Amino acid sequence: MKYLSYIQINKDDLLRNLSIFKRLIDNKICVVVKGNAYGHGLREICKILDGQVDYFQVDDYEELIELRRYTDTKALVLGYVQLDKLQKLQSLNAVPGLYNAESINTYKGEYHLKIDTFLGRQGVLTSNLENFLSKIKNKKNIGSLYSLCEH
Repeated sequence: MKYLSYIQINKDDLLRNLSIFKRLIDNKICVVVKGNAYGHGLREICKILDGQVDYFQVDDYEELIELRRYTDTKALVLGYVQLDKLQKLQSLNAVPGLYNAESINTYKGEYHLKIDTFLGRQGVLTSNLENFLSKIKNKKNIGSLYSLCEH
C-alpha cells in the first residue's frame, strides 16, 4: 500500500515539547491517547511519557483496559461507559466524565462533570446546566467542572 503522507514522532522532540509545556503552565498535564494515540501507537507513546505526565485520557472502557497493559498512570475516561462497567473504573485508577443523573447516582468515586459546549457530543447541554447542577449540588465526589471543547 502506498501512503500519501505520514507523521513521524521523535521521542526527544516529544519530551522536549512536554518539558516546555511544564515550564509554561502550573497545572497538571493530561495526554490524550484515545484512538491508539491518534494512530501514533498507544504503547509507544505511553512508553515515552509514562511517569512524565499526570494523566492519560482515553475514550472508553475498552481503551482503558488497553492502556492498563502499558501504564498505571491515572486515566480520564471521557467517553460513555456502560453502567455495569462504571464502578470498575476506580479499581483501574481512572476517573470518568459523567453527564447524566443515572451515572452520577450510580458511581461512587471521583468524576468530572462533562458539559457539551455546542459541539453536539456527549455532555450536559449548557441550556440544561443550571437545572442539572441544582439536582446534583449535594454530591461530594465531583472532581472538577469543565467545558469539553474537543473529544
